[in-house]
Amino acid sequence: MAVAKVVALLLLVALVLTTGVFSDEEPTTTPGSASEIQLEQLHAKIHALESQVEEKRREVKEREESVTEKEKLLKERQDKVSSLETELSSLREKGSSESVQ
Repeated sequence: MAVAKVVALLLLVALVLTTGVFSDEEPTTTPGSASEIQLEQLHAKIHALESQVEEKRREVKEREESVTEKEKLLKERQDKVSSLETELSSLREKGSSESVQ
């Protein structure tokens, strides 16, 4: 009987302790507590980093557009140089054939 009382007492203590440990209550934080302030600081930092990412994204987009424009201009100039070289070659052939006659 004494053993039964000890076991019952141990079960009661264990039940009380596990109820407190596994309760679903969130820890209470007082307004302005250190964890709340830290959370606000982290949110502010996340917002600042998101702003920086967006700014960098815009810069990259502008650079890509600039590169695309420069590639287009380069292609146009290469085509023009090729055309002028062809014309020059044609004129040289014409000039040499006229000098032969």
